[in-house]
Amino acid sequence: MFHLWTWELLITFCYVWPRWFSWFMRNFFAAYSYCILGRLLNQVYIRYAADDWDISWMIDYTIFAWFMGTIHVQEFYDLEGDRNADRETLPMLLSPRGLVYLRVGTSAFLVAFSTGLAYWSYLKMDQDMMIGPMAALQLILSTYLAYRVVALEGYKEDRATYHHYYYPPVFAILFTLVLVTK
Repeated sequence: MFHLWTWELLITFCYVWPRWFSWFMRNFFAAYSYCILGRLLNQVYIRYAADDWDISWMIDYTIFAWFMGTIHVQEFYDLEGDRNADRETLPMLLSPRGLVYLRVGTSAFLVAFSTGLAYWSYLKMDQDMMIGPMAALQLILSTYLAYRVVALEGYKEDRATYHHYYYPPVFAILFTLVLVTK
């Protein structure tokens, strides 16, 4: 119940009053919403599936950091729509040169994050035989996403990057984290 209450409070602050919906709050809202969803799914899992295994908070914190650093990928393809709606997204607030730096920085974050997770997985590889393949998969998917973010620009490419290539690395990272933290 606590998680639903905090989510309702976040919705109130972001959408109703005082409407703290700057680019930071847009990223925070998406990242924190995942954490709440993760906690709710964890409660269902404990109650109905396995009451002896609690999914680690480390997974939530790690994915929260990933979303905070990358969720603005969804904003790249809709700059014109954001401009018409007067939304304050991070790509909207930057100059064209700043947008290039944002793309490069986001790509660097993706590669550094997935490399760090792959290294952590390497250190824990003796726990489960699936850690190595999952770590490699998340590294490949994240690196390809980083390539698409920095190398492919334009409405169609950015839209495809978000809609088709953004979430597979998230799932691979989640599976890797579950294997590493169990």
